[in-house]
Amino acid sequence: MEFKKVISGFKRMCAVNDCSTCPLTGVEDNCLEFLYSDPNSVEEIIAEWLENNPTKTYLTEVIKFFPDTPLHPQFGFPVGFCPCDVATNRGCEHIETPVQECLNCWNIEVF
Repeated sequence: MEFKKVISGFKRMCAVNDCSTCPLTGVEDNCLEFLYSDPNSVEEIIAEWLENNPTKTYLTEVIKFFPDTPLHPQFGFPVGFCPCDVATNRGCEHIETPVQECLNCWNIEVF
């Protein structure tokens, strides 16, 4: 998983919402500046965000802002955006890491 992809999505969300409801940082005024200025903490920020937010909400937002992202044919989450993959960089959309293992570790509701 490339974190740039995720951050790009959240930046887009911030722009859409005028940063008043930035889901990643909670910062109201300088959300975009925060994301650009602190690239070293991106993984930590995303992992913390995922811990504090329901997985399904995250997936819903990803689908909403990346409508062209293909969905996993069996489990329904956007390929490349599985939250387990984001938090651990394991790449559960790849063959090496079974999707079921990813789903189990986050207790994701299969939808």
